[in-house]
Amino acid sequence: MKSLKNSILVILATTIFNLPTFSQNAHESTKVEQAKTEIPAKAKAVQLENDAKEASATGADMENAVAAIMDMTKEIKLAVAEMKNTTQEMKNVTAPSEKTATTTQKEPLAMASSGDTDSTNVQPKLMVDEKTVITKEKLGAGGALHIIHNSVAGFHPVFLGHVGLKPKLDLTFYTTFWTNPSFGSFEQGNDLWLETGVGLGIKALDGKLFVNPSIGITSGKFLSGASQTMLAEGIVPSLFMLYNNKRFEFEFYLSHYKAVRKGGDVTRDFLLNWIVPGVKVYKGFSLGAYYEQFVLTRVTEGDPHSVYQWLGGYAKMNIGNGHFLRFAAGKNLHTADGTAPEFYKFSAFIALK
Repeated sequence: MKSLKNSILVILATTIFNLPTFSQNAHESTKVEQAKTEIPAKAKAVQLENDAKEASATGADMENAVAAIMDMTKEIKLAVAEMKNTTQEMKNVTAPSEKTATTTQKEPLAMASSGDTDSTNVQPKLMVDEKTVITKEKLGAGGALHIIHNSVAGFHPVFLGHVGLKPKLDLTFYTTFWTNPSFGSFEQGNDLWLETGVGLGIKALDGKLFVNPSIGITSGKFLSGASQTMLAEGIVPSLFMLYNNKRFEFEFYLSHYKAVRKGGDVTRDFLLNWIVPGVKVYKGFSLGAYYEQFVLTRVTEGDPHSVYQWLGGYAKMNIGNGHFLRFAAGKNLHTADGTAPEFYKFSAFIALK
């Protein structure tokens, strides 16, 4: 009994002695549990705060982006408005006037709207409208049909063309279909004369001046004196000049027909020139003087002399898109070669592009 009592006392003493330790451990366990609970809560609070900051920053970035887009939209609107104004200005500059338009509206460097061709030769007449801005024009190609009838050479249609090489330089070409049987075999009506050539078209003075040197060849029998057609029987160097502004127009032409092949006993050379000054009197109408001369400069049997020497006036009407009609008439100052004392010459120019 005594030993049992002692054991109970020992147990009670041990329990009482360790009671503070158990209490402390329990308190520490509670703190740990609280810490475990507080840490996630604080982390979550920090995360929420960071998210709020990021959301605020994102909102600021979006506001900045929207402001930048609005600024860009304003700049684009201003640029579009400026482009529209520039386009309108270019249209105002390049649009041909009814009073002065002598070229096609689609092709700033259109074919010969002011001058026509002579009774014995037709060259490409490429001219520049006074409204054209050469530095802004596009290089391109174009053609025209020039129909001519006069009292000596008769009916002869001409095809004209040009290809742009540079803003102020064109490659020009032409072909003249002579239908007068006296230039070939009169009785048979064949061996008709054909003339074709190429040249360079040079623009100057803001498009008001056009200079066109060319070199052509003739095939047939008119220069060589052959009994039948000969290819490349003659050459035709020429110079064409045209000046055109709002009020005046002036045309000059000079060519030399030279036989280079001999097909018979008689060969011949010719010189052709004309001068045509005019004034634009009302809208598409022009009036002016007309002078043209055709000279036999060399012949195997005979002396040089003038075949005709015309002096008179002309009236021209521009009918839009580069098309025009011109009629010239007057006196023949030299009739020794049997030509009539009076002359007429009609030209119809049809721009194909």
